[in-house]
Amino acid sequence: RVSCASCAPTLPTAPTTTITSDLSGTVPSELGKMSSMKVEMVLAENKLTGTLPTELGNFAMLQKLFAVNRNSFTGAIPSQLGSIVLLQEGLMLSENRFSSIPTQLGVLAEMEKGFFMYGNAELCNDLPTQVAALSTAVDDAWQVVTDTAIGTPCCEAFVNVYGECTSNPSPVPTTMPSALPTPSPTACSPGEYLAS
Repeated sequence: RVSCASCAPTLPTAPTTTITSDLSGTVPSELGKMSSMKVEMVLAENKLTGTLPTELGNFAMLQKLFAVNRNSFTGAIPSQLGSIVLLQEGLMLSENRFSSIPTQLGVLAEMEKGFFMYGNAELCNDLPTQVAALSTAVDDAWQVVTDTAIGTPCCEAFVNVYGECTSNPSPVPTTMPSALPTPSPTACSPGEYLAS
């Protein structure tokens, strides 16, 4: 649950919601019931933890600024955020501890500027092709790979979590293989052939 010593006891329900005031804890899934919001769903720069609720994908009418940056969210970025298809600017997921990017974010075709995922040090593997394709449409502020491990296989970036990579080639042998036996030559007289 979200807790805040200096904010109202209930979350606001206005079409524009900015919630930043020293919040801590997890984000309640009920926040997703504010689906008519069109501008500014901001939970940035708090002390929020845990996974981002999948219900936040219910903000299908949101056109500007979905900001959860500078918290301590963990786990996968919810694939349901790909349902915010009207979002044109400001998908701010940076400076958290997210561990994977869903391909569904690639359907945010209205995005024009402000796609931020930098500073999620636990993001690894390749950027999904669908998401990378958005970079041509986002003409201002595409910041994804800085301070991440994107492009590095997770098993190389985080051996202690994923274990060693299994796709690595076998090590080079330390001894030479033994020579193959060669058959002894058989001599034939001119005009004679060996029968097989």
